[in-house]
This record gives sequence, structure tokens and C-alpha cells, in this order.
Amino acid sequence: MHSRGVVAKRPSIRSIVLAASVALATTGCGDATSPDDFAGSYRLERYEGLQLPALVSKTSFGTVSIIDEQLFLSDNGEGVALTTFREVNQVMPQGKLHDFTRRLDYVLRGSRIEITYECPPNANWIAGPHAVGEMVNGGLALAAPTSSKPASIYTRSDRP
Repeated sequence: MHSRGVVAKRPSIRSIVLAASVALATTGCGDATSPDDFAGSYRLERYEGLQLPALVSKTSFGTVSIIDEQLFLSDNGEGVALTTFREVNQVMPQGKLHDFTRRLDYVLRGSRIEITYECPPNANWIAGPHAVGEMVNGGLALAAPTSSKPASIYTRSDRP
């Protein structure tokens, strides 16, 4: 004898079992969304699709090119970016290297990473995230959230 209440419960139980099965299938050892999977060292290979050194900006006064960048991501959502730029202008036609160290925080949203750089003292920065991306071939593809430029590609440098 089937009552209306029993029939109504079966689809609900099936839905719960199906949802639990999907949740279990999408998580597990191979889940690339854990901080441990992203933690490590990365070196910039291509800046917005360009080989290094790559032109970052050009004005009537001179040019700035990115020479190198390394990202160090810990497993606690923090990290550091070490960047080397070369500035060439009328005062320094031979160019001058500038090294910058920026602390950063990152969060994972599904399989994506969102990086927010720490605002320097007395600076008025736009709120983060400043870069978003995902793992690609064991490295990172990162871009500004609203940019139409190609992603910058970082290769993993702490794994063989």
C-alpha cells in the first residue's frame, strides 16, 4: 500500500543520495582547490602573452619593462611577490633595475585563485582581488580580474 507521504519521500531521499554522490565525486585526493596544491614557488614565464623582458608601460618620458617575477605561496593563504623592473628614460638611457617585494593574500574559490596584494603605506589602491587565475599545466595563469589582455603564465619552480 502506497501512501502519498511515502511516494513523496522517495524522490527526496534519492535527491539527497544523488547530491551526496556528486559531492563525493568532485572532492578527494585529486582536488586541485586545496591550498597545499597551490602552495609553492612560481616564476613568471610570459607577461600578458609576451616573452620576458616584456614592456609594461611606455610614455613620452620612457619605458618600464618587467624582467622577472617570482611568487611564493604558502599553504596558509599568504605569500610574497618579488618583481624586477627595468626603467629606461632620458635621465637613465642605459636603464635602471628596480626590485619590488609585495606581500599578498590569496583565497581559493573552487578551482580558481584570487590574489590581493598588500597596499603600501599611504597608497590609495583599488580593493582586491588584483589577480585571478587557475592552475594550468602545473603552473599558474593569472590576469587582472577586468583585463582583456592574455593571462600571465607562471611555471612551478619548486617541483621537478
